[in-house]
Amino acid sequence: MKINFGVSDKKNNPDVDKGVKLGYAPAKRVGYRWRWYLLLALFVIPLLVIAWLIAKPHIFILSEGVITTDPIQLKAPYAAHVKAVNVGRGETLYLQVGRVITSEYCNS
Repeated sequence: MKINFGVSDKKNNPDVDKGVKLGYAPAKRVGYRWRWYLLLALFVIPLLVIAWLIAKPHIFILSEGVITTDPIQLKAPYAAHVKAVNVGRGETLYLQVGRVITSEYCNS
């Protein structure tokens, strides 16, 4: 008596049995998979939120405060009106040619 544990035809082609095509009905419980994922999300999301709230102060440096400076008074040596300030971020704000500016706040 010879015992064969090889791969059966049913494993290779489960829709055919001895040459006859078997018409299996589609799965009727497809919604259960989505319900399982929804239940899993309902339990996992609050745990992730709690973990985030606990870990956030250790990951980021958070501090509240107010920065204050002494007021600076700007005075012009003569009366004038400013028509436009055409300066972008990081550009020189003021450049005067031919006159010297003296002030306690000027570094140059």
